[in-house]
Amino acid sequence: MLTRSEERDTSGGECLEITTTPEPGTIDTCSCFTLLNGFDAGKYLCEDIVHSKNFTVSDLLNWNSWIGSSEADCDAGLYAGLAATDERPLCINGVGGSPGTDPVTPPGPTQPGIVDGCRAYYLAVAGDGCWDIANNHGISLEDLYAWNPALNGDCSGLWPDYAYCVEGPSSSGPGTPPGPTQPGTIETCQAWHLVVAGEGCWDIQQLYGIPDYATLLLWNPALGANCEGLWLDYAICVGV
Repeated sequence: MLTRSEERDTSGGECLEITTTPEPGTIDTCSCFTLLNGFDAGKYLCEDIVHSKNFTVSDLLNWNSWIGSSEADCDAGLYAGLAATDERPLCINGVGGSPGTDPVTPPGPTQPGIVDGCRAYYLAVAGDGCWDIANNHGISLEDLYAWNPALNGDCSGLWPDYAYCVEGPSSSGPGTPPGPTQPGTIETCQAWHLVVAGEGCWDIQQLYGIPDYATLLLWNPALGANCEGLWLDYAICVGV
């Protein structure tokens, strides 16, 4: 069975399970990692990583601020201090958050009226729908439409190759769940996921980079000891 991260993300289906701690400065809500190998230094560079994927070098720097602050530094920063025999986790899908509270640069053109202070963007591609975008980023349709008024409240204004805000200003407070929630869900939740058919708790953990089931259960105690309480079309918390 495909995980949600394999079905729809910016990584091109290359998510890997990591066993080492990400570099300080990696976005804390990263939902997909790949591994850099030291022996690839000088051969597998930033443009190679983003090639044919739905993100830019600027996104790569936003999700991995330890690389450096400018695109000119990206290639050197990727492998700085990494021995030829070592590996380093690299975030390649930063949905659901940003390294801090500062606005970020959109990865493409935007439409008029987009919210000021947006902290994360998504670059739309042909075939996208607003429900999919909202669900994949743990936000409600209401928030997506509020932050992107050019969508017209019915998704009729969604244009491929344009950037849309998927995380509002830091003052926006806890995110609104995109569906009903179960009793006991943590009150300070900032990011949500709407459960769809075929998913399991492990799939959702991998999609949002949640370190273990105990953490997911802490935020969603109704899931039960073995994920038996995961309900279709209900929203669960995936980030605080």
